Amino acid sequence: MGKPARPLPSLELLKERFYISEDSPSGLRNKRRLSSRAGKDEPTGCRHSSGYYFVRIEGVNYLAHRIAYALLTDEDPGASEVDHELGKDVDGLKLRKATSSQNNCNARPRKGKRFKGVRLMPNRRWRAEIAKDKKSYHIGYFATEEEAAAAYNEKALELHGDFAVLNILE
Repeated sequence: MGKPARPLPSLELLKERFYISEDSPSGLRNKRRLSSRAGKDEPTGCRHSSGYYFVRIEGVNYLAHRIAYALLTDEDPGASEVDHELGKDVDGLKLRKATSSQNNCNARPRKGKRFKGVRLMPNRRWRAEIAKDKKSYHIGYFATEEEAAAAYNEKALELHGDFAVLNILE
């Protein structure tokens, strides 16, 4: 499990400094001039190597999507994680609270992989597998990659519900 999220500054302070803007890469813009580099109505935040945007408030870095969630819902997410429903690299502020497990199951397929939860075994058969709450589930072996991906999709819906990321089958 990752380290717990840092509590956000007060909602009043956040509302005083920022507003939601879907055309800003971080989802936030400054309400007023905050420094010589951070002007009024300018997009705020710096992109980290992780792909997430951070916003600095009184010398402390906060994840921009956590601030956006608080501004959208009038609620500090507290110890919960904030999940990007459409994935962190997709525009739009579809954010929701999630447990660490829910947030992890919402991950996309690894680079270079066509389908999530599918791999080719030495016997030239395709294996479908999935995990939930640190437990692995072997779904089965299949003749084609597409059959394995379809089986993964079924199990993902069963285990992860709304947080499932399904393989796109052609």
